[in-house]
Amino acid sequence: MNIKLILTGLYISFSLALNAQFNIKSVSISQDKMNILYVGVDNPLSISVIGINTNDIEVSVSGVEGAKISGENAKYIVRATQQTEKNQFCYVNVKNYKTGQNYGSFPFRVKRIPNPKANLNGNTDATLTASELKSQTAVELNFEDFDYDVKCKILEYTVWFTEPGKAAISFVNSGENFNAKTKELIGKAVSGAQYRFSNIKCNCPGDTTPRTVNSIFIEIITRSNK
Repeated sequence: MNIKLILTGLYISFSLALNAQFNIKSVSISQDKMNILYVGVDNPLSISVIGINTNDIEVSVSGVEGAKISGENAKYIVRATQQTEKNQFCYVNVKNYKTGQNYGSFPFRVKRIPNPKANLNGNTDATLTASELKSQTAVELNFEDFDYDVKCKILEYTVWFTEPGKAAISFVNSGENFNAKTKELIGKAVSGAQYRFSNIKCNCPGDTTPRTVNSIFIEIITRSNK
């Protein structure tokens, strides 16, 4: 039996084929998003066996505690609750539920969702005018090059404010929206003032403990009208 692993673009396809004279079918499993599975989200798979009715296919997962698969008609969803370790895989097992014939077990790695990027309206390290900063209301989280619809929740972050000629002050802002203290200090924005949003803690799907993401640094400037 030969196992061929084909990586194409943003999906991974596994084919298991034997000589047609033995009447053993080919299995195709396509990961509909990426070539790995992620903890805490729906991971869509397309599974088919050449020459076999999709209703006759039985799928299961093994190798990782807490992993589950559901679906029908060639479309399935894998949910995983923990990452795979080195040399460990989450196996998607395919067989014919009528005859019991096994078509193969196909390995996937399971990873944690990557860190989102904290920003203020897309800005992470930037120079803004006072009015540009005052138009912001919250720290945001966005993903770059991650093809899943995922929402992470900001728990808290530390706001540092340095007014020209004065010592920096700091305090903790709970949640993503600016609290009264943050709004008060942003209201004091003048050219030369600096703001730093650091120790930004958030929870993403599948997280058991908060994660800390990148800091944001903003310096206030006066833009020329030229």
